[in-house]
Amino acid sequence: MSKKLRERFAFIEHMARWYGGVTASLLSDAFEITRENAQRTFQQYQKSYPNNLVYNRSKKKRETTLQFQSKFIRNDPSLFLSHLKSNWNVSRYRESVDWEELKIEEADSVTKLNLDSKVVQVIIQALNEKSVLTIDYQSSNRLGQRVISPNHLVHADFRYHLRGFSHDDSIYKDYVLGRIIEAQLITNHPKSGDWIEWRSD
Repeated sequence: MSKKLRERFAFIEHMARWYGGVTASLLSDAFEITRENAQRTFQQYQKSYPNNLVYNRSKKKRETTLQFQSKFIRNDPSLFLSHLKSNWNVSRYRESVDWEELKIEEADSVTKLNLDSKVVQVIIQALNEKSVLTIDYQSSNRLGQRVISPNHLVHADFRYHLRGFSHDDSIYKDYVLGRIIEAQLITNHPKSGDWIEWRSD
């Protein structure tokens, strides 16, 4: 199955599951396709998953059946709400296709975070390349240099953290992104050695 068709099938399930039904017009508008193409997409979905949707003639839309089992979305309300929040955040960053009829605002995103764009750029590069970093880090009581293997970005308590292996202490730590004053990729450092991957155990 093509990526394009999977995306359209996901939209069909998304609207039917969370918004009570989906129409050819909604599908056509979301993907900028003709109504005929939208109808063909419904036929393909129906052929593959015949027990999932039923056409409600009075409402002129396809609705979920009692036997509905999602194949392309997660049937979890908390994940749906997270999707709404993510969609709102994406819309603040770039213009994108909006599937949603509901809006949810994330207060965390409205709060201005004091982040250095150059620092963030270097961290993203290190994460992608699995490179060791030196960072100048302002802890609660002092400014010091750390050597770390960055592994993950984490968002918690209204701020971003960089999770990674500390080559100074030989343990995994979280570093508040806003407290990283400077970051540099390094290839040869007496404390660093190779990049070390996060282990949850």
